[in-house]
Parts: sequence; structure tokens; C-alpha cells
Amino acid sequence: MIFFLTLYDLSPSLSIMSIMHCSHLSGMNLTGDIPLGLTKLSALTEIWLDANSLQGSIPDFSSCSSLKIIHLENNQLTGELPSYLSKLPNLQELYVQNNMLSGKIPKGLLSKNLPSNFSGNKIKGVDNGKSRSNITLWASVGAALLLIATLISCILIHKRKKSYSDRGKFNDLLPPKRLVTLSNATTDAAHCFMVNEILEATQQFRKKIGSGGFGVVYYVQIM
Repeated sequence: MIFFLTLYDLSPSLSIMSIMHCSHLSGMNLTGDIPLGLTKLSALTEIWLDANSLQGSIPDFSSCSSLKIIHLENNQLTGELPSYLSKLPNLQELYVQNNMLSGKIPKGLLSKNLPSNFSGNKIKGVDNGKSRSNITLWASVGAALLLIATLISCILIHKRKKSYSDRGKFNDLLPPKRLVTLSNATTDAAHCFMVNEILEATQQFRKKIGSGGFGVVYYVQIM
């Protein structure tokens, strides 16, 4: 019964105005405008008027400097979001979704970055169905995914560098290739001759012995 008195019968002379801290009236099937008497509760810290059928504009709660939580969602409120909302020093939550509000969100509210929801209205710059808390959540998820992708890239690059390094070490373990010439040829090694050595040994291909299935045969003198 105290709450109904608060809504409809409060006057500045009632002492309850100076001691009432919370107005919990969610889902009470209330109709009409938000009572101006609530704006005179100087000690008010929380307003819960969501899930009713309240109409009209949001009244001036600028004198309620202790306000921390405002829930006015799921009503039929009209008009613009009051600019004083951005100046409430202790405001921590603001939910006004699913009304018929219009205009723009006060710049000061956006800079506060507090949990809020303005969807389901005709407010400019607001995507219906998305609250600032959801946007913050998706931003955090995106940052986490970016960090994971960066770590995976670093791991792959490190593995690739290690593979190249191991390949170089393996090549270092292989015996060096040796070019066998007339001067260092041995009986147990494959003979590889330089062109100038072949020309010298055949005397510029002067002494032809004959020809066969493997081509022309020349006389070679190895010193």
C-alpha cells in the first residue's frame, strides 16, 4: 500500500519522501503518467517501473542525485530521453527498451559506458535488439579471437623458421662434394673431367680412333 501512496498521493510535505530509497513497482499493471511525486524523493536510489503500461514522457529526476538504477523498459513512454540523465552523478544502470521514445541518446550517456538498453524505440543510432552490454560482449569476443589468431600465426612462423634451421643443420652434416679431376683421380673413384682437361688429353680431338654405338671414340693420353 505504501507504493500506491507513493505513486498517486505523495506530496512534498510527507516525510516518507526523505527516507524512501527504492521504488519497486515492476509488473504492477500501472497506467497513466509516471507520478511527479517520485521526482521529489531526494533519497531515491532505484526506480523499477518496468513491465507496466505507463505513458507520457520521462519526468525530471535531476533532483534525485542519488539515483543509481533506472528501469523503465516495457512501457508506452513517449518523447525524448532527457539530457539530465547524463548528469546524474551516481547512475549505474539505465534500461528504457521497448517504449515509444524518440530523438537521440544524450552524448554524456554514451561516454559513461554504463549497462543500458535503448532498443525497441525510435531513438536514432540504436540497433533494435542490441544493448550496449551486448556490444561490449561481442567486442571482447572479437578481441579474444584476434589474440588467438595472432598467437597461432606466431607459432606457425616459429615452426617454419625451426624447419629451415634444422634443414640447414642436416645439410651441414652431409660430406662435402668432391670434384675428381685428372690430378686427383684414384682407381676407386668416379672420374669427372673438366672440359679443358678433356681437350688437352685428346689434343683437341685430333686422334680419332673410330665410331660406334656410343658415338665417336678419340685417343686420350692421361698423365
